Amino acid sequence: MCESLPVISLLDMDCFYVQVEARDNPSIAGVPAAVVQYKTWKGGGIIAVNYEARAKGVTRQMRGDEAREKCPDIVLVRVPEVRDKADLTKYRKAGREVIEVLLDTGAVVERASIDEAYLDLSMLVDRRLREGEVVKPEKMANTHVGGDEGDRSQVVNDWCKEVVEEGGDDLRLAVGAQIMEEVRAEVFRRTEFRCSAGISHCKTLAKLCCGLNKPNKQTVLPQDKVASLYKDLPITKVRGLGGKLGHTVVSTLGVETMGQLAEIPLSTLTSKLEQKTATWLHMLCKGRDMEQVKERELPKSIGCGKNFQGKEMLNTKEKVSLRLMNLVEELVERVEEDKEEYSRVARGLTVGVGLDGEGHVSRAGQLHSYSVPIIFKEAFSLLSRLNTSPSTSQEWTPPLTNLSISAGKFEDMAGGGNTKSITSFFSPASSSSPATTCRRPGPGQDGGRLTVASPATQEQGNENSPVSRTSIKSFFKHKAHDFIENKTNEDILERKDDQRGASSATQEQSTTQINQDSPVSNTSIKSFFKSKAQTYTEPILDKDHDLKLENEDRENVKKVISAQNDINKITAAEDSTHPDLPQPSGAVPKDNAADDNTEENICVDIAELIPSLASFSPSLLSLLPPKLRQAAKDRVRELKEREKPGSLSRYLSKGDGGIVGEMVQCSACRRMVSPFSLPEHMDYHYAQALARETGGVEREGGKRKREEKEGEKNKKRTSDISKFFRKK
Repeated sequence: MCESLPVISLLDMDCFYVQVEARDNPSIAGVPAAVVQYKTWKGGGIIAVNYEARAKGVTRQMRGDEAREKCPDIVLVRVPEVRDKADLTKYRKAGREVIEVLLDTGAVVERASIDEAYLDLSMLVDRRLREGEVVKPEKMANTHVGGDEGDRSQVVNDWCKEVVEEGGDDLRLAVGAQIMEEVRAEVFRRTEFRCSAGISHCKTLAKLCCGLNKPNKQTVLPQDKVASLYKDLPITKVRGLGGKLGHTVVSTLGVETMGQLAEIPLSTLTSKLEQKTATWLHMLCKGRDMEQVKERELPKSIGCGKNFQGKEMLNTKEKVSLRLMNLVEELVERVEEDKEEYSRVARGLTVGVGLDGEGHVSRAGQLHSYSVPIIFKEAFSLLSRLNTSPSTSQEWTPPLTNLSISAGKFEDMAGGGNTKSITSFFSPASSSSPATTCRRPGPGQDGGRLTVASPATQEQGNENSPVSRTSIKSFFKHKAHDFIENKTNEDILERKDDQRGASSATQEQSTTQINQDSPVSNTSIKSFFKSKAQTYTEPILDKDHDLKLENEDRENVKKVISAQNDINKITAAEDSTHPDLPQPSGAVPKDNAADDNTEENICVDIAELIPSLASFSPSLLSLLPPKLRQAAKDRVRELKEREKPGSLSRYLSKGDGGIVGEMVQCSACRRMVSPFSLPEHMDYHYAQALARETGGVEREGGKRKREEKEGEKNKKRTSDISKFFRKK
């Protein structure tokens, strides 16, 4: 079974601008009338003419004065002007009223222009047929059948009988025609605007047949009537072929009408045109354009512009600034209205100009605010790139014949748009996170076993509270703190188990499991990853020199110091069994006689806490205990001495934090080097070996040694002193 063809309609408002004016001023309804823009030359340009004026010979190509010559009693309504520019606001609002009616029908609606819209009626037609919709000529009082000549009523009656008997796609078109009769009636009831429509199987044919019978009528074009419509239809009158492409097709293929084009086979079209164009034309001749109606009720961009011809061309910076400011003010009003109505904001800005004798050029930028001064500054900056006059000149070269500005790249405000704050990626773990955390067992829990708490358990009791967003600083700070705290808990539990000599199976199994799962060796407290975690913590805590840390930050610092103290206790126990191990430089000795909980018992490596002046913040001193605070001051004084000019200590200080355990031995020279610089160190040995193999140049003491020829080795450079006293 073949797939059914879609049912597409184009709804076109009849002389829309005149209807809008007639609704505001009923006295012009039913009399010849036209809407004109500006009145600077020959009465202004006509943008809309009602059918009463068209009957008198008035067209949109005329000026206002010409229209009066054709029809002396014509009413010319001028478009309101704001900032020396036509204000089309009320016409746009009227167009939105029509779109709202169309959306209420349930059809797929695509807004084509201020007074046109495409509707995909396929789903509505299918539903009507399932519900038993009956096709009756009485329901098509204003419908014409395209391609048939004769009495309208008789043609429609005959066609309705035919489609009821045969069914198929023509039956679907008939149901679609009845739906459009209802839609047009609803538009008039709610807006007082009359409109025409075309119904067919594609957008191109719907637009073609829409203009066949106007005003306030509609035309349906069955598939078998396409050939008769195409017979004498000029190619350039078809949607998409009215410009350069249409003229290229006519000149290349030597045809004038769509009927002639339909007789050319696809192979010939492909040989003379691009594959994509040839395929599209071949399908269009069969009544299909392969275009879908897309829901696009909201415009993708909002813009405004103005033309400047003759003496009005913009040839100075002052003129450009004045006109640009007018356009920016209008744009801001429209985007603010769009923001309030549709809850979206524009992020893109485009400025276009017509250059005298050079054509049209556009430049794109960013739209960061709906502020008139900010948008004007950005737009003028984009335009200035096109001005070839010297920066000191007030002239603008080449002069501008057109100036336009538009806002686009809209984002939904409800969803935060397409962009997110970077802090959103550093929010605390939610219940959806697979991560788990380890907690110290409290009283009454299993002796040495670590309790694993799932995120769901942690969030229990706080399900309704929103997830708070955190800064990048606190993200890394919490991660570093969590690492040190968890690692400290593991070390303390392991040491306590060893000291007690626990023999229970539960404790042994727990300790073994911890040792196997831990990614870092528990015996190396000065491990690489722990030192790196501390390094990450310190600069983050000291980043803001002039701001006080909040309570949360202070508590986290205390926890980190407390965790470090626990580590130092374990280190001291190890050091007592290994007295030959060197003590860290800058450490504060602990008082063995003091209680474990007193501040004198704190033993922190100041060199690791303050590795450099760049990572030091005065706010850190207020967070440290008095004894550790004095050690920190001494450390800062020592670093300042190193930074003084002429101080040798700055060149003799240890690199890589002075961590001896991280050094490795070079297999070539037996020196101890950092593992991070080992690849470069080996490259040095390779370069030396390569130089020896090539010969000719060797290095001694870091300097090149020039090869000496035989006989020159013992030759001394001597000069006779008498040559300095010779007469010239």
